[in-house]
Amino acid sequence: MYNRIIALLLCIGMLLGLCACGDRPVDPETPSSTFSTTYTESADFAWDASTGTQPSSSAMDTQDIQDATTASDTPSYQSGMHQNPDARYLIGQILTDRQLQLYNRIVKAVQNYEQEIDFPNCKSTDLLYAFNAANKYNPDLFWFPTRYSMNWRRTGYTLTLYYPYSKEQVAWMSDKLQKAVNDLLTGLPAGLDAYATELYLHDQLVAATEYDFDYRTNAFNAYGALVDGSAVCEGYARAMQLLLHRAGLECLLVNGKLDDEGHMWNIVKVDGQWYHLDPTLNDSDNRRSHAYFNLTDLAISADHTIDRQLTSDASEIPLDLDFNLPVPACSDITACYFVKTNSMIFADDQLESVLQTKLSQKRYVTDDIIEFGFDGSCSLIYPVAGSPEFTVFESRISDVVFAAGYNKFYLTGIPGSKGFSVRIG
Repeated sequence: MYNRIIALLLCIGMLLGLCACGDRPVDPETPSSTFSTTYTESADFAWDASTGTQPSSSAMDTQDIQDATTASDTPSYQSGMHQNPDARYLIGQILTDRQLQLYNRIVKAVQNYEQEIDFPNCKSTDLLYAFNAANKYNPDLFWFPTRYSMNWRRTGYTLTLYYPYSKEQVAWMSDKLQKAVNDLLTGLPAGLDAYATELYLHDQLVAATEYDFDYRTNAFNAYGALVDGSAVCEGYARAMQLLLHRAGLECLLVNGKLDDEGHMWNIVKVDGQWYHLDPTLNDSDNRRSHAYFNLTDLAISADHTIDRQLTSDASEIPLDLDFNLPVPACSDITACYFVKTNSMIFADDQLESVLQTKLSQKRYVTDDIIEFGFDGSCSLIYPVAGSPEFTVFESRISDVVFAAGYNKFYLTGIPGSKGFSVRIG
């Protein structure tokens, strides 16, 4: 009876744009209250401010994966858990055996551009959970359906998929995306450890991509970021996930909020530990930044909020799939960018000493940038320009910079964040 009731609902047209991407990118040419740069000179200069039946069959799972990689009509750019490092996270930790079978079937169907898929003898919750997982863990499937309908047909459910591109478009776009990824990975220096690999790929992505304020279809997937060089937060996050997957690193997508607006970023595994990574915001000032590079839960919570998480045994699954699969805890700081660069400020009273140490290590020249970060346990955040808190913060910075023999500097940061930079003027 329950399934028949579900059938009457005819779940049509659920949007899978998992993120509205009403995030907080900043057009560097447009003044904004969410991003600020301030310019300061010494007293000798003028001062100005701006800125988840249940058969269990691992053999069936393996066959599904093999089938997905040998279908002759599949686009050349393949997905599949054999290539996906996140399989280590999904299998046995997130998805049940039945959900894993459904997941593999969905991935195979999308690879083959199937428009209807039959799922006999399955629960709607398992199907929706697996569908969300397939969308979240396969960034190379840039043509993943943006809409779907789910119908009950006596023996089971049928999913009807609505793709954002034609099959012909997928074919040539796949080739372009594969080439872009291969070209980028070819430049990856040999012998890098996990952290250095992540850093290199992040910096390459940020350098080659700009925020798409026109919100075009491509902007929401890895193709937009890696081929067009233009994306919104979802495109940045999916491109980052794809690159790290190809480099053998686990990388997840996270849906959440940034200043109460929809946003998407990554959680990355480096040397056994998980960290938050937000490539979109690291590109928000038209200069490469690492303010959101490998942060803890505590640090990212300064201005990010993770959307609700549902486990594989959830009794209800929202039809709009607006939820996260369980995300791992991020509590380690070893691979945080600021720890690696000795520019982490762990307490309020360490601001000056950390800055002094960095300034004493070399003589900086005009336009040199020094990045700093506040540990999650530190109460300091980058303040809003023009606020009393900013005046005090800027004064503390200027005392150190001027004492080191520099006449002017720029302060740059996203208010409310745990990172900022000092650029020598």
